Amino acid sequence: MNKKRPNEIKRIAGGWLTQEFRRNIFALSVEDFNFLDCCREIRNSIAHKSKRSIDSMNNMLRAIPNPGSIEFLHRPAN
Repeated sequence: MNKKRPNEIKRIAGGWLTQEFRRNIFALSVEDFNFLDCCREIRNSIAHKSKRSIDSMNNMLRAIPNPGSIEFLHRPAN
């Protein structure tokens, strides 16, 4: 994940969200943003079903330091 991304999301959220929801975004950790990026990649692979989106999802899932219960999501082949 791009290290600038959480700060960019927080900056944009600060201009669009009410104080209540802005506080929730500002409370997210880097790990939370990594999880959201993984969710986006999974969504993209389901929606697009392209080799690029599946490869991107698998790369993102492989990069998780302690996959635990989601280890089964990575598949070597489409």
